[in-house]
Amino acid sequence: MQHLKRILDLLSFRRESRTAIGASGSVALPDVYAHRHEHAQDNALPVTTSQLSTPEPYLFLFQIIVNPEIYDTIFDMSSARTLVRLLRTCHTTNQSVRSYMRRAFNINRRLSRYFPDPIAFRYLQACTGMLISGSTALQFFDRTFYPESDLDLYVAMPWGSNIGHFVLGHGYQFMPTPVQPRDFDAAISHPRVTTAGARYGNFKGIAGVFTFEKGQPGGRKLKVQIMVAVRSPMEIILQFHSTCVLNVIAFDKAYCLYPRATLEERLMVVCTTRNDDVIEGVYRRYVQRGWFLIRGFHAMHLFSLDRSLSSINRWIDDRFSWSILLPYDFQDGITSINSQTDPLTQDPVSVSGWTLTARGNGINDPAAIEFHRVEDRDLFYHYVLESNLALHTPSMIHLMDMATVANKNGTHDQRYIDNRFIHLVRAYYEGRF
Repeated sequence: MQHLKRILDLLSFRRESRTAIGASGSVALPDVYAHRHEHAQDNALPVTTSQLSTPEPYLFLFQIIVNPEIYDTIFDMSSARTLVRLLRTCHTTNQSVRSYMRRAFNINRRLSRYFPDPIAFRYLQACTGMLISGSTALQFFDRTFYPESDLDLYVAMPWGSNIGHFVLGHGYQFMPTPVQPRDFDAAISHPRVTTAGARYGNFKGIAGVFTFEKGQPGGRKLKVQIMVAVRSPMEIILQFHSTCVLNVIAFDKAYCLYPRATLEERLMVVCTTRNDDVIEGVYRRYVQRGWFLIRGFHAMHLFSLDRSLSSINRWIDDRFSWSILLPYDFQDGITSINSQTDPLTQDPVSVSGWTLTARGNGINDPAAIEFHRVEDRDLFYHYVLESNLALHTPSMIHLMDMATVANKNGTHDQRYIDNRFIHLVRAYYEGRF
């Protein structure tokens, strides 16, 4: 038992240290994880009197790994890579880690900070292809909370108005920039990026940025930003400033594109040529949160052993990414685009592909993320794919039914083939095509 006491004393010290850091705004705060341990005792095995004298070699198995009050503390301090490795050890540990992960990676609880009905929000995600990214997605994977952060939403142009009205319907107010109309409907009808020097000012494929705020007790405000994409939301995300924020949350899955570099090695590799005060302020903020800034593509190999940072073709659900399934149960199913189109069973982001490469030969030349945009008259959504696959998409689409058919009322709805296209592209990535 002295061995167990030493473990708990050490973990108690580490937790106190982490909480002290969290109070400054860089690690977990109570409003996100206040109920992490709810029902934890329901999963705990009873500790009998005979087990109090368990020999130390069996202490971990019989008294630690079966007790949520203990293993939650251990897993809180474990890296993502450690959690994945623990899943592979034994059945008992696997069950405990899964129990912890269901609570630690509860997307509904995190979204409930912004919307009282996170299921309704995720249903809207499923019907529109809207993505969550930015610092919210990073906090989700890192199991942290930044009280000053906002919720960044990325959606294609056809759905911008729907998302905006959903946010307005939950008590938020539209906060126009000096160049936007004060009315949201007028602003979304003529979207434009605020200024050339703004956060997204030099991004390609972005139609407009719309900010919403809602007051909270104590004077703090919740902020939601909607980034409307001309084509694919992923086209905007892949232009982010560095690798540590390349994380996205769809309605069905969350993806961390560079988990080893971001969560284990705590590295952020610069992927932009911007060098103004705005971007330097962003870098400083993430350095303060614990990431090490690497400005050059060639320099990063001096600090990282992560093979995913090499110039290789990637896709979002490959062996280098970390994806987490997000359970959902929509009572009425996912609404289709129209009566002639099959509803999506996977989010369009699930086939995104890209290549990380260098912008030059210099040691400090930043990295670049290359991808190809794919669009077709028979695809409702736009896609970003890695170059090799993009060359094959015309022939892949030709293999599928691309007819426009009449509906029951005699009018003509376009029959889009996105659902079949997504499954075919995934089959290609997985070597089944």
